Amino acid sequence: MAIVIAITGVIGGAVACSRGPSTNTTRSEPGKGWIHRLAVSTLESVAAAAIVPLFLSTIGSDDIKTLLGNLWIDDPVYRLAFVRFVGFCLVAALGARRFIDSASARVFKLEGQVKDVQATSAQNQAKITQIADTVLEDDAVTARPTTTAGETPKAAAPLDPSTVLEAFANGNIPARSIQGLAVSLARSTEDIKSALQTLQQRELVRAVETFRGERWILTALGSEALQRA
Repeated sequence: MAIVIAITGVIGGAVACSRGPSTNTTRSEPGKGWIHRLAVSTLESVAAAAIVPLFLSTIGSDDIKTLLGNLWIDDPVYRLAFVRFVGFCLVAALGARRFIDSASARVFKLEGQVKDVQATSAQNQAKITQIADTVLEDDAVTARPTTTAGETPKAAAPLDPSTVLEAFANGNIPARSIQGLAVSLARSTEDIKSALQTLQQRELVRAVETFRGERWILTALGSEALQRA
């Protein structure tokens, strides 16, 4: 690609110089000969051709990816991408000043759009988190201790699954976590898991996957059971 950029840049500079002193440049300096004009025009044309890969990426073209991939020159896809790339480089080199201005404006516009998308994404993420806080219970760090320091732990009585079922009605958050239930009922997570499995077998609760992990919600049958209780 560098060779194509250099060759098309030289061609563009030569054509621009042959057209006159002000084809690519915005003004001509008095006392400067054709060699100076050729050097300036060639430099601008090479710079414009070098911007082509960036320009192609902004318009969603896959030509640069194709040229830098594993395809060879005998592949029709590669040849087509190569011809398009050469054509873009020639167009850019022949109208260097206008192409540079146009490509720069497009890049700056794209940068502004990216910032807008990022800002919108951050706002949407904040809204999602705010909504999630009202329906998804956050994981508790640790469960409440059932014994004080120095006290010998006593075997806890078996946990009645109906107690766990009632815990769904006592909270304001419909999707409960195992840790959250363990904290609210002051029981171990193993007891909560066992009770939830029993309730799940009775089709009173079910597990759902959320972006915060696994949560447990009431089924329609579970809601009816709570209303009858």
